Amino acid sequence: MGADDWELLRDLRLEALRESPKAFLGDPEAEGKWQEADWRRELELHAWFLATAGDKTVGIAKLNHTAPPEDGMHLEAMWVDPHARRGGVGARLVAAVETTAAAMGAQRLRLWVFAGDNPKVPDFYLGLGYAASGRTQRIDVVDRPTVETEFQKTLAMT
Repeated sequence: MGADDWELLRDLRLEALRESPKAFLGDPEAEGKWQEADWRRELELHAWFLATAGDKTVGIAKLNHTAPPEDGMHLEAMWVDPHARRGGVGARLVAAVETTAAAMGAQRLRLWVFAGDNPKVPDFYLGLGYAASGRTQRIDVVDRPTVETEFQKTLAMT
């Protein structure tokens, strides 16, 4: 996605936050107040990916490559429309993020999963070759304390 896709990203991100509020750090009320410049900046700072089925967008994911080099790149904000889940959309989004991260020189891709919110999510990432790193952290998500677990995967260099 490019900066001119800001309205599409806004709509999809807000839909994701409303549909799966416990899955994300974001707050739909706060992000709903973002202006065009905020969404454009988000698209300029990070690589965002779309998944489509026909003429409908059914998923998004973000590659955060702005972290310090020792922390590596992160897969964030992945969401698949409930009607498209369990059809391979998520796996294709993850593969696109991995390919891009590797092409940008990442040796490892990391992601965080909220503990207990959806017990199938860790299994999804484990099935794609990710492993729990052993790192957890307590975090307040929209005034809701939770724990998240880090997963990581070594990427094939391209």
